[in-house]
Amino acid sequence: LVDKGERESNSALRNVNYVQAALAVNVEEFARAKSIAEKIDDDALRSDAISFVLYRAALSLIQKNDPDKVSEIAAQISDVARRSVVKMAIAQKLLATKTEPEDRVLLEQRTLDLLNEVERELAKQEPSAKVARILLGRTGILAKLDKEQATTALQHMAQLINKLDAFDLRDGAAPALGLSVSASSGATVDSPRIGFSFRNAIEPLITTNFEQLASAAETFTAKEVRGLARVEVAKLYLSQRPKQSPDK
Repeated sequence: LVDKGERESNSALRNVNYVQAALAVNVEEFARAKSIAEKIDDDALRSDAISFVLYRAALSLIQKNDPDKVSEIAAQISDVARRSVVKMAIAQKLLATKTEPEDRVLLEQRTLDLLNEVERELAKQEPSAKVARILLGRTGILAKLDKEQATTALQHMAQLINKLDAFDLRDGAAPALGLSVSASSGATVDSPRIGFSFRNAIEPLITTNFEQLASAAETFTAKEVRGLARVEVAKLYLSQRPKQSPDK
């Protein structure tokens, strides 16, 4: 495919061939995939393709218990949304790591730093369903560390979602962060084990911060979104309550 790209005289077709060649490389050989993507002569497409192959590699490597290596790759990802998802995946992996009590504080601080970086970077982006979904995923992870911060994040989330024309609170799938020139590129990514729905965000908070969640649900301006938020909070709260024994 690389040879085919080099022989192609049409620039647009040549670039597509390079994209296909980069995607065909084994995920672990991301350095080679990156070098192929660097041959693309369209600046925007080249940057997007490099960002994507690094994103794909980072999510694949996250399961191999090498967060330092993944962090190194994440720093090279130019796309904010992709970089944010990778940082969240690292944070979730760190939280699941078994450590000695004396090491736990440092690990949790590193996790919190990653999540704060995600929030700062996404705050600079234009409001979009993609950004909102990533921030919902962030809230669910943050809630395992700091419930008050997570509750505040959820309130800010409602303000962001209110700026959108439409938003499905129930959709827990990872946002589509593939390449626009390759419809199938997203299928080559190991989806992060993060839930991106409203339910995923509120579940760790439901037993401790129910009143605040109920109040947050009322701040959605769209009737459909507000109604669904109410239902999700109520359903989750009822499912978490201990079942009472029927009277004999």
